Amino acid sequence: MMDWLRQWALTLCITAVAGAMAQMLLPKGNVQKVCRIALSVFFLCCMVSPFASGLGKPSGTAQRQSEAAVSRSTKELEQDTQQAVLDQLEQRVEQSLMEGLNAQGIIPVQIQVTMNTERTDQIYISKLTVILPQSQQASAPKVREYVKGQAMLEPQIRYVSDSE
Repeated sequence: MMDWLRQWALTLCITAVAGAMAQMLLPKGNVQKVCRIALSVFFLCCMVSPFASGLGKPSGTAQRQSEAAVSRSTKELEQDTQQAVLDQLEQRVEQSLMEGLNAQGIIPVQIQVTMNTERTDQIYISKLTVILPQSQQASAPKVREYVKGQAMLEPQIRYVSDSE
């Protein structure tokens, strides 16, 4: 009985911490409101799940099903949180590079950053593309030097016509 209660309490704590981390990483606005509601419902389900099949400790089969559901939900929340972190980091790197290039008088059309994680949970930039207007082709060496100095990665540079 005590192991079951301890495991339930641990699940609640992990869910609360993961939910709080996810909320901190979400952008302000409607997305944050929707995700906050979803996280609240998920947390409520984790709290109520042991009692879904009746009061007290669930039966062996119900407990295994509940544990499997919580495990799946925790993994899904962990993956969603990790993706939210990657998306937020990509946006921050793009914004930082854009501001730095703008300060040098270079106005990119767009900067695309793709980040990944390794099995060791290290986050790294796997691809970085700077899209410049055709009229700024001469600034490509300056862009390469700046981006390589900031991101430690050789950027791909693409050009679009000035009318796009």
